[in-house]
Amino acid sequence: MEKTTFLAALLTIIGAGCTMAETAQDTTFVVNDKQIVVNEKDGATTVGVYNNNGNELKKISETTYVDGQEVSQIYVSSPFLRSSWERSKRKKFEAHNANFYVGYRYLTSDAFSFSADQSLYTKNSNSYEIGIGALNVAIPFNRQNNIGLAIGMQVGYTRHAFDSGHALFMEDDVATVKPVEAEERIRKSYMSYWSMRIPVMLEYQQYLGRRDAFIGAGFSFEFRDKEHARYKTKHDTFNSARDLSIHTAGVNFEAYMGCGDFMFRFTTGLTPLFKGGQGPKAHTSSIGIGFCL
Repeated sequence: MEKTTFLAALLTIIGAGCTMAETAQDTTFVVNDKQIVVNEKDGATTVGVYNNNGNELKKISETTYVDGQEVSQIYVSSPFLRSSWERSKRKKFEAHNANFYVGYRYLTSDAFSFSADQSLYTKNSNSYEIGIGALNVAIPFNRQNNIGLAIGMQVGYTRHAFDSGHALFMEDDVATVKPVEAEERIRKSYMSYWSMRIPVMLEYQQYLGRRDAFIGAGFSFEFRDKEHARYKTKHDTFNSARDLSIHTAGVNFEAYMGCGDFMFRFTTGLTPLFKGGQGPKAHTSSIGIGFCL
């Protein structure tokens, strides 16, 4: 009787030990030459994937599941992580058309040129443009959100200066720059107008640390209004011309590059400023800086 009781107890202990060993054992599946190992411990289920050599494949997403427990997730960034991984964590593609810009503005004989016809008598050192951006729309082209279209709307003021002895006049609906006869010395002479631009830019972005480095190029559609020409003496201001024969609408080529909120900008007019036969041959160009606020 004692032997029977001892054998029953021994079998019970062995059975319990086998049950514990079986519970601690991982469950393995084989799918496409890869081993998928499922383990459950302390209420958490983990999944691991191994190749034929027994090496565990690197995890790129969460593979731990819990039931009825509160889980805290912590995300850590590092300068040693690949830029592609950092970019994948970005939430959206951002457009970088300037919200505020200022630049050196000048008239040229042709697009992408830096010289003007001598008949314009320009004083480019006193010419400038200034403007603000009222709208930015970003359209990404890929899942990494690093290339896409940046579309905006900007309103600006442009002033082209002439040398102190000349001004722009309208004669028979033709704009002409000619000498000014005045009793006093002319201190300023310029033409100006307001404009609205709609830039459509192809932009590439690269996430560097906490900031974006970006570069963009494309075209802008420009609409001009309230143009006039003036010259000033010490005591008086004279309107030499209004309703200048300039194109109400034009197309520009634009490019920019920058990092963070700061950028360098370049613009050149593909459409001549004055209408054909109604003014001197001139294109507008500018070099300046911009800020994305």
